Amino acid sequence: SSNANINLTATATATATQTESTKKTAIIARENSDERANILSLLRKRLGDACNEIGKSLLSTVKELLGASMSSKTPAAPLLESAQFWFQEGLDHFEQCNDLRNIALLRCNLCQCCKISANAHVSSSSSKKNEHGETIGNNAEECLQAAADHLQKAHSALIQRDEDPKTWDMVS
Repeated sequence: SSNANINLTATATATATQTESTKKTAIIARENSDERANILSLLRKRLGDACNEIGKSLLSTVKELLGASMSSKTPAAPLLESAQFWFQEGLDHFEQCNDLRNIALLRCNLCQCCKISANAHVSSSSSKKNEHGETIGNNAEECLQAAADHLQKAHSALIQRDEDPKTWDMVS
């Protein structure tokens, strides 16, 4: 009878220890998962920042080219397209980690690309053309509409002015 009590006590102790160990393992797994998610979010933000910096550098070069010689738009077009590509890549990364401030700022950079494209009449390879190779529609108007869309989406990302007044004012 005392051996049976000892066995029951040992079994109960082993079960309690195993249950406690399972709980600790679950907590550690959850903490590791949270830590991995935080690291992944941080890496996405850094990658988004890098994409933004590349885009800003390209956009600056476009502005210099257009300022130096308004007659030669050919070298500016591929650089402007590259800037838009990198801004879009950065935007995608910021959207994945829900970085609302940087989403709004990248949208402002994309808006700036659209406005330059419209004002400098820099045609991109994505322009719609008819069967004779002629551009269809008003490319400047389409670019300005895209610029307005980016600004509207930037405001939508920020939700309300009170949460980030500086960025809100910059978008406005």
